[in-house]
Amino acid sequence: MPDDETTRLSTPGSGHPGHPGHPGHPGHPGHRLADGRVGFAAGAFDLFDATQLHLLEDARTRCDLLCVGVATDELAELLHGRRPVVPFTERLLIVSELRCVDVALALDHPDTLEVWESVRFDELFVDDRSPADDRTQDRLHEIGVEVTHLHAEGTPAPEAGDASVRSHHERLRTAQKPSRGVSLYSSRVNRPAGRWLAALAATLRLTPDQITWASAFVSLLGAALIALPTPGPLTGALAGLALVFAFALDSADGQLARLTGGGSPAGEWLDHVVDCGVKVCLHSAVLIAWYRNGVSGGWLLVPLLFVLVSLVMFQGGTLAAKLHEARGGGRSEATGASRLSPVLLLPVDHGVISAAFLLWGFPQVFGFAYLALALAHTAMLVALSRHWYAQLASDGAR
Repeated sequence: MPDDETTRLSTPGSGHPGHPGHPGHPGHPGHRLADGRVGFAAGAFDLFDATQLHLLEDARTRCDLLCVGVATDELAELLHGRRPVVPFTERLLIVSELRCVDVALALDHPDTLEVWESVRFDELFVDDRSPADDRTQDRLHEIGVEVTHLHAEGTPAPEAGDASVRSHHERLRTAQKPSRGVSLYSSRVNRPAGRWLAALAATLRLTPDQITWASAFVSLLGAALIALPTPGPLTGALAGLALVFAFALDSADGQLARLTGGGSPAGEWLDHVVDCGVKVCLHSAVLIAWYRNGVSGGWLLVPLLFVLVSLVMFQGGTLAAKLHEARGGGRSEATGASRLSPVLLLPVDHGVISAAFLLWGFPQVFGFAYLALALAHTAMLVALSRHWYAQLASDGAR
């Protein structure tokens, strides 16, 4: 909560959850408190009230185990210029007795990255009334930690009275998904673009499903520009820009759902169905255009290979993640993408494929670029399939 940047472990007392002798205390760097999703929140929790309780209860619903750090008197004074009214030992006891808190830890240093080294939490919960530490949160995003800003009902959000695009964008910037298993294009180009689109959509009071349908429409427009006109620099540029914009919208719908709380299983299902449809339409458009323009028969196998590999990779990864999660594992671990570097993932990023269509007006250049991307997809599918099968075989042997 309010003091989320407070994170070194200390020793409150024997037998307490924050004490090294207690099973819940991390005994060494890299120790995880649970096999499931570990969440972490921190604060002084002075004069504990219903707002703080609701924030912790909200955090607990989002993870399998909630670890809460309580700032020592010295740290609270350092951060806020005054000592807490309630002594540290009492504040620590109050937090540790809450049903929504699994582990309470004493904190005496304002370094969130240091506590991550000890606890290896998956998600950091921050009270959205608190000032954001952009540098720390950016580093957490890089190592795969999700930062979630919570808002207690009945309290004004930071942008209260300001529903501007910029205010929505600022909230989204501090609530991004982990970057593990994401290519450099998605993390540095597509997500930032989707963030602005989501902020604009929130200002216009659009829903995530409406953004998903907009993404589908723009994708179909791009596919039509590929399949129907004679290939040329202008149609290629328009098709490429349409596909790049559609992929940014695809990122925006999920970010808008997180911003507005409008996400749902139905919306996630719609997003997946649209993604599959877009892949089929895009590569089918290449096949139609090449056939109409007399491209030799061997090249016509490339879009067929591309659509086959793309759909198998998409469905195989989704199913592997669901089956692994059902066994109590993590999604990113099951997909295998988190093991790969952001640069290595570039050739299989849909945004990179979309940008490649900017070359559509230059048939020979595009043809070889498209072939290279298809072969990269095939190689990635082979590698990931081996990982998925081994992971699920290991799950079945438990």
